[in-house]
Amino acid sequence: MDFIDICIEKGFIEKKNKKKVLEEYLIQLQNMKQKPQIEELCEKEVSNKYDLEGGPTHWLIRIGDGIHFKSSSKKSIWGMSTTNNTNVQSFLKKAKKGDLLWFIIGGSNGRVLAMSEYISNNKRELGPLIALTYTNEELGWTESDGDWDYEVHYTNMYIVEKLDLQTEIKAATTVRKYNDKCKVDLPEEYKNIVKYSMISKSFD
Repeated sequence: MDFIDICIEKGFIEKKNKKKVLEEYLIQLQNMKQKPQIEELCEKEVSNKYDLEGGPTHWLIRIGDGIHFKSSSKKSIWGMSTTNNTNVQSFLKKAKKGDLLWFIIGGSNGRVLAMSEYISNNKRELGPLIALTYTNEELGWTESDGDWDYEVHYTNMYIVEKLDLQTEIKAATTVRKYNDKCKVDLPEEYKNIVKYSMISKSFD
């Protein structure tokens, strides 16, 4: 059951052609009495209109102060912890190759440091005698301790910190899907970034 079906079942909108319903929903959302309930369902059941149109999903990922991210960008890897973090667990299951990752600096009003294309993820294997995946030291994750049990692999990184893209996301959620609460039109910015910027291998 998708988002529109849920809205129909809950009685928030009439049962019509899905495409027409979606168009009407986007226009009427601001005036609907059930807006809080709709927004809650939206957060849980669907990311936003871009997913429904079949394009890549845009993910916003918090990366602390960015020091560790810059270090491991040489290997196009980021680390995430699934411990008591359902948002990360969901991301690792749902993210698909070609999705777009927007890396957000913590405590910066949601400023974007870099964006890239998602490839895959894998569980880290760090045995007591031998490590089958990169260690924290090899990735440059030495500024602080963390239970990063998964690697996220990406490609085609664009460094965009000079663009001063302020998403203004407030909650401390590690990863989230892009939606209309973001103050930057990321799909539109993505087109311009790819057109006018150069791919970077690292921050060096």
